[in-house]
Amino acid sequence: MSTKLLLMFSAMPAPVGNDFYEVARATASISEPQMWTVSANPVFQVGSTGAWDSVYVRCDSLVYADGLLYMFYDGAL
Repeated sequence: MSTKLLLMFSAMPAPVGNDFYEVARATASISEPQMWTVSANPVFQVGSTGAWDSVYVRCDSLVYADGLLYMFYDGAL
């Protein structure tokens, strides 16, 4: 059994409209769930110009199945 909590989240700096969006992750210990550590590296950022996810990315859901964690996300062109 894991001793860590995992949080995946969508992020962008204020003010809205900076054109910098990413999906990031943070972890916390089960024994201290109020103390989160955000990873310095994003999970992923918007795609290159013209890609289907070049305007924004957003983490929609996580599914744990058969020992694997699947992330579903959307984006916009």
